[in-house]
Amino acid sequence: MPRDPILVVRGLSATYGPIRALSDVDLDVAEGEIVAILGSNGAGKTTTLLAITGLIRPTAGQVTFRGRDITGTATETIVRLGLAMTPEGRHIFEGLTVVENLRMGAAFRGRAAFERMRDEVFALFPVLAERRAQLGGTLSGGEQQMLAIGRSMMSEPAMLLLDEPSLGLAPQIVEVIFDLIVRLRDRGTTILLVEQNARLALDIADRGFVIASGRVVATGTGRDLLASDEIVQAYLGVE
Repeated sequence: MPRDPILVVRGLSATYGPIRALSDVDLDVAEGEIVAILGSNGAGKTTTLLAITGLIRPTAGQVTFRGRDITGTATETIVRLGLAMTPEGRHIFEGLTVVENLRMGAAFRGRAAFERMRDEVFALFPVLAERRAQLGGTLSGGEQQMLAIGRSMMSEPAMLLLDEPSLGLAPQIVEVIFDLIVRLRDRGTTILLVEQNARLALDIADRGFVIASGRVVATGTGRDLLASDEIVQAYLGVE
């Protein structure tokens, strides 16, 4: 039975000054899915996430989340509605402890909610529990990525947007991060994933959208996209 869409994007366009970054992008994510956005550097993948989350204002189109039009809505409001983003490059607070970083992700929640979600994050990422009093800047790259995802989870999002979670990580750590992404989905969090590692992303994704020059040029299941030699060679860089 088809699942209801939690996110619907229609005709989304965005510019950076005179440069058109997105042109008429359509995509949708059903509740409980992992959906990947793929493409080369500069294709418009991150811009899509920024436009969805209100960090840049679209020039055209509509973003609907849980049946509500959130186009151009303030990012803080979008987070409160249940949509959170873990940015590319992690952007943790290096001078704050692990617990203090997590508290920043629950800024608008009460103490009881913070403690409950902190314990859930520590259950998902046991290494963070071990490092709870350690400064974020002293963590390894993989631990910082876990902290960035954990901080996003502190707002109890129904849907999590992940931008390049494997960036700069050793292959064995990437496997750990992607296993955690699957576990997040299995516990009920819908995932929209931007990722350069197309094969790894499509291995865990229910569906994928391929973006080139700011436009969606292909969509399908992970298996179908990987089986298309034309799509793989032209857009995904997968051998």
